[in-house]
Amino acid sequence: MTQLALYNNVKTNLILCDNFEFVIRVDQLVNDSLRYLCWKKPKSITEIPDLIIENGIALEKTKTDRQEYVFSNGEWNYALEKIVVGEVSDIVHIFFEISDKDGKENYAWKMRDLTRSTYANIR
Repeated sequence: MTQLALYNNVKTNLILCDNFEFVIRVDQLVNDSLRYLCWKKPKSITEIPDLIIENGIALEKTKTDRQEYVFSNGEWNYALEKIVVGEVSDIVHIFFEISDKDGKENYAWKMRDLTRSTYANIR
């Protein structure tokens, strides 16, 4: 798959975030399915991702300010939770969690929101 082909079927970018180790993007595709893309730094979002997971699920919202997306790949689950604070959406918190399906291993990070960055409009 080419880098350009990755974005041909994107309807909406839902999350774009990073931390010291990863850049992560969650997209809603034109067929309404969810896709997870992850680049291990120093790779850039303009390159082919290191991990692509299709057919994620959006968990039902318990509050209007929260969105959570979950993706499964082999023995691992990847979850991103986006919390928007305030009516104007000036403050966004994103949390990323990786856990094994047995619940024995669990890793969590606070991510930096990149939604307003120049990378958010790559298609």
